[in-house]
Amino acid sequence: MANLLPDNLVPHLQSVNQRMFDGRAPLDFWRWGNEQSMVTGFMDLAGLLQLAALNGESPDTWPNGYRMIMLLFNWEASAQSDGWSQYFSTPDEQVASVCSLYKFVGLPEEAEAISKAREVVGRGGNEADVSAAYAASRHALSVDLDRLEHLAKWFRDNADFYLYKV
Repeated sequence: MANLLPDNLVPHLQSVNQRMFDGRAPLDFWRWGNEQSMVTGFMDLAGLLQLAALNGESPDTWPNGYRMIMLLFNWEASAQSDGWSQYFSTPDEQVASVCSLYKFVGLPEEAEAISKAREVVGRGGNEADVSAAYAASRHALSVDLDRLEHLAKWFRDNADFYLYKV
């Protein structure tokens, strides 16, 4: 039996396909192209999912993988655009969810680095202190592109369980 994409997410996947791949990719773009094209698609999808959630679409109606994509790739996008300030502006519950998800997808070292950096915020540290705490927990995938490629591969390799209809 073929994997079926969730009906309520098809419009978002069509948008990613048009915006990022000029309509050349299948809707399940993670089965097409290389790691960089997957990263591009997942980053765009995460933003669209966040916007959909903010506009009243319930993430509870999505397969778990799409909620995971929304949290992890938006965290990464925020790190790229906001830098260390995201550690001050992101609610504790969301940071805890992101850390749990990093552990789940095989990046416990990243979860630890984020947790240590966030602890500094709780002690009144500034952005330089947060940066130093994160740097003290450097690991093999501390570089964002390496981490994003790991995430993209994880979702590709686990798509049958997390991205299709059950």
